[in-house]
Amino acid sequence: NRGNEARHVALEALTKKSVSYIRDKAVDEGFLETSRSICSSPNLDSIIERGITDAAAMVDSSALIQYVNIEGSYNELERFVRSILDDASKCRIAIRSDDVCDIIKSCITAVKMNQGSTIPFVLPVQLQALSLKIDWRKGESRLSQPALESKYLLRLLYGLYFYVEEPTSPFVIDPRDLPLKESLELADTLVYDVAVFKSELACLIEQVAPEVSSQISMSPIDDTALALGVEPSSPQSRRRAQCERLSDVIREVRRDMMRDTSGSIAEKSFVLASLELSLSDLIVTAARALLGSPTMPLPFMTYSGLCRDPLVLFKAPLQVWRNSGLRRIALYTLSCLLQANRSIVVSTAFTEEVASELLVCRDTLVVKCLITAAIGGGTGKDSLSPFTDSTLIAMVRGMVAKNVGLIAQLAKEGRNEAIMDWLIQFVPESMQDAESLAALLSERSSLTCAEKLEVAAASLSIAIVHGGQNESLAKALAYASLSRLVSSFFLVVGPVGVPVNALDDEGGKDLTETCRNAAFRILGALQNVRARRTGLQNECGISLQKLANLCKSESMLAGVSGPAANMRKKLLKDIYDAAVKAANAMGTSIKL
Repeated sequence: NRGNEARHVALEALTKKSVSYIRDKAVDEGFLETSRSICSSPNLDSIIERGITDAAAMVDSSALIQYVNIEGSYNELERFVRSILDDASKCRIAIRSDDVCDIIKSCITAVKMNQGSTIPFVLPVQLQALSLKIDWRKGESRLSQPALESKYLLRLLYGLYFYVEEPTSPFVIDPRDLPLKESLELADTLVYDVAVFKSELACLIEQVAPEVSSQISMSPIDDTALALGVEPSSPQSRRRAQCERLSDVIREVRRDMMRDTSGSIAEKSFVLASLELSLSDLIVTAARALLGSPTMPLPFMTYSGLCRDPLVLFKAPLQVWRNSGLRRIALYTLSCLLQANRSIVVSTAFTEEVASELLVCRDTLVVKCLITAAIGGGTGKDSLSPFTDSTLIAMVRGMVAKNVGLIAQLAKEGRNEAIMDWLIQFVPESMQDAESLAALLSERSSLTCAEKLEVAAASLSIAIVHGGQNESLAKALAYASLSRLVSSFFLVVGPVGVPVNALDDEGGKDLTETCRNAAFRILGALQNVRARRTGLQNECGISLQKLANLCKSESMLAGVSGPAANMRKKLLKDIYDAAVKAANAMGTSIKL
């Protein structure tokens, strides 16, 4: 009965304190061993008969761990953990114990060592089904279910422990299929005064999904329950209704773009849904609605699959990028998936260097796609007008800041002047790649002369526009770029005595045309150098003087006539005029 159980609990606590006192005071070891033999028993049932019940172990669980360590009765430990995780009322009590984390971890470790079993007694499908019963809404209208929520959190803790202990088992959970962010917030609300459980759960989630910790909002969110017009019901049906509602709104906007040209309706629905749905449900619902056809069944996707392949979002039709509201939904979804994908790449790569290279390549592709959408282009139905989106700019700036070498990678690819111009205009963080760009311009670089000249054009523009952050570094980068222009002069004007456009690369591209375009981009960028930047101005003036002297000496070359010579003289005159114009804009002059 309850009276006896309470007496047993008190007796057990008193016994433990006595044993601790004996140990601390160094009382006769023979007496201590006698006490241990009296307390020891071949099974837990005999202990229960003498006064230790499951309830007693839940009040002070360390007694159970000590007993298991003495007797080696791991089956009893597993039975005890099962009895807790299967009973929501017991979970509500156990979650407040400082020893519950140690008991669950000891159970998994002990069963593995003694039975070699890799099958957990909390399966992924059971944990996912339990998560669907939780009301994940935020605010005062949220349905509180402390017993059920405690059961879910303890089972989640068990699943995460098993995932860390047996990562190759086919029965481990996929952490990103569960609402981890919301689970941490739930633990902070449910057991706000139990630091041991909260810190252990946070450490496990940080270990298996590091991106979650940065997604947690520390500010409270106002209660906006039923904002989407969903009637209160069970958590499962409410979740399903919210997902369907959000999906229908996005698809309706895509079906009739004139109905919501700015996408404000879809964006409002997305923001309100974020208060009701877990992050994984929100991302999957948005991705399915953006990628699927407005008139066909939605494609099947999982959050885990999207985290492993976030670039699938670029398969979204152009109408998504034309609509500002849908575009912001797509960018938020992409940002969350890229963050999760970064954690996956870092944890699965063989070395940090490999992970860094993979992430730079991935982000380079993402930045190119985003900027290509921003600058627009195309004709007819496939056209996309240029737009300026602060969300897109902030996302690109963040990716450039995280990945040193990304700008250099884009510049090295060449033939993307529009992309580089956009980066120079909106991304001041591009200056952090100055050393990488200078390395590409060095003689030891594997790039061809034409490719180096294209890199020089981009590098000089970056040094002029954003070099104020570090004048010495900007001056060095400008010197490397202008030296490359002077040394490539004869590639720009072409060989003597033959048509100007005479050199082709392996792909059939006209190298002289490529070099000429890069040269005029450099001369055009020099017009933006201001007089207050004396060091950079002097460096540019010296290079312009060298270039003007080369133009004059080549134009006076005798013995060459015909159309090719006329074309050559005209090109030399254009280069000379551009150099004079740049010198005048800087406040200097070219001496004849």
